[in-house]
Amino acid sequence: MGRMLAESFYSHGAKVTIMARTQAKLDKAVNEIESKVRGPEGASIKSVAVDVTDAAQVDVAMHKAVEMQDGEAIFCLVVAAGRAIPGYFLDQDIADFRATMELNYFGALNCAKTVVPLMAESQTKGQILFISSAAAGASFLGYTSYAPTKFALRGLADGLRNEIKGLGISVHIAYPPDTDTPGFEEENKSKPKETLQISPPEVHSAKSVTDAMMDGLLRGEYHLPSPDPVQNLLVSTTVNITPRGRWAPLEILLSPILGVAMLIFKVHADSCSVPYGKAKAKELAKIQ
Repeated sequence: MGRMLAESFYSHGAKVTIMARTQAKLDKAVNEIESKVRGPEGASIKSVAVDVTDAAQVDVAMHKAVEMQDGEAIFCLVVAAGRAIPGYFLDQDIADFRATMELNYFGALNCAKTVVPLMAESQTKGQILFISSAAAGASFLGYTSYAPTKFALRGLADGLRNEIKGLGISVHIAYPPDTDTPGFEEENKSKPKETLQISPPEVHSAKSVTDAMMDGLLRGEYHLPSPDPVQNLLVSTTVNITPRGRWAPLEILLSPILGVAMLIFKVHADSCSVPYGKAKAKELAKIQ
């Protein structure tokens, strides 16, 4: 998704710098984007290798990105780094929980902690885009090591939006549903069968997901939409003090129905997970 967003920004004429841990993969991505997209005059696509879990590396990388783009201030930060390691809570090692939080939450935090001051100092009316997950709205079996990181990311975005609004910097957050990406393919390798049963059956293309994000970003929305209208409505049931989107009146009118929909989903999720729990209880009883 980060790669496709980079393509989109580049096609709109932006000076884009993509970041990841491996320079070889970055070089390949830059070449593919340049061969696929003809950026308008002034557009550029460059790369900097960085491990976002290392705050010091992030600081160096962001300053290097500014230098590589002729000293122009960062206008939009897209925080897309993340991964999921689905599994049963009772079986997963605590190291999986720590590693996932380190990348998904602290990786995003490290980037924002460097870029927001840079934007403030340069008086850039910039944008910060956090890519959370549908799991930040509804967590269930298999996602106990993943969903908390995305809930935390939402908490960061909600608080930061309010705090830096006066600086002229806007914050945005996206909740991608299941999306056909290499990361999702890897995620499915360890996904419990109950997680597959509970999850909505549709898997969306990366293009449809990032196109929806870009549309929302260009409209200045806080909660960026996904191509799944039901999920968009469910996200709206938990907006709390954050801005509602353009469909706010409809969302408010539908809130009772959405409450019933969430109740039905809860019953579905529990019906899928309870047999696992009962079987696990018997297994543990035999061990004792």
